[in-house]
Amino acid sequence: PGGLRAGAVLADGGVALWSLGASGWRRAADLVRPGGADRAEGFALVGHRSGPTCAVVGGGGVRLRSLSSGDAWWRPTLRPATRVALLQGADWRLSLAAVVEDEVHCWQEDEALRWRPVPLEQC
Repeated sequence: PGGLRAGAVLADGGVALWSLGASGWRRAADLVRPGGADRAEGFALVGHRSGPTCAVVGGGGVRLRSLSSGDAWWRPTLRPATRVALLQGADWRLSLAAVVEDEVHCWQEDEALRWRPVPLEQC
């Protein structure tokens, strides 16, 4: 049914989210406002057990946030990043990969749902 379904990096470096409801698509929120080091260059969104989770990358590093758990961002690195992927495994745990200063870095939830860095081949 309805709910958050899409997000995109805008030309100004902001990130907007859209939801699909009975009356069609509508802009639901501005997740990242443009400007400064937090200007977004990449975005990923996945729905899972606790609701939508998103990852944003840019000059300010990598940020991850569960949209159902408030406004707090987890920032595994503050080094500039350009691309990001976020996916849910068969065990419901999330994996995050990002290109950080031309090198791929990966993080994954452990059994206690805490994020930890993992080698690329495990991501």
